[in-house]
Amino acid sequence: MNKPPPIARQHCRHYSYPLPITCDHPGPQCAVGLDISAPGAANPCMPNGTGCAKREDWTAAERVASDAWQKERTQRVFAAIADLPPLKVNQSQQVDCPNCEGKLSASRGKSRVWVSCSTQHCVDFSAQLAASVSVWPEVATDA
Repeated sequence: MNKPPPIARQHCRHYSYPLPITCDHPGPQCAVGLDISAPGAANPCMPNGTGCAKREDWTAAERVASDAWQKERTQRVFAAIADLPPLKVNQSQQVDCPNCEGKLSASRGKSRVWVSCSTQHCVDFSAQLAASVSVWPEVATDA
């Protein structure tokens, strides 16, 4: 799989908000070193923001590449889910990835599922599940 392009959002290209958010999280970050941690200091970084001499917006070509990659990634995730066997709580499975030559691993906890492919940049996601979900992905039944 090709390395994904930068995610071109409507914010300034220097703006980031690293995850996960923890109690000691530093808040929004600026790649050129401006302190944007105070309340309101990140406003120039926001979509349609003004007032920062160092603001740089993403180009139209970067946005097109980012959007295309995000759509391809979504299609790979749905293809992966469709090929997974049903998983019950505390169960794991490994199957051939439908998107590439890699191995797709899936693990199920009580309220979360993790899916990843051995091929870098192919499929890697987790999802929160309702506690009432006994099998994931759900198996279609004829009514």
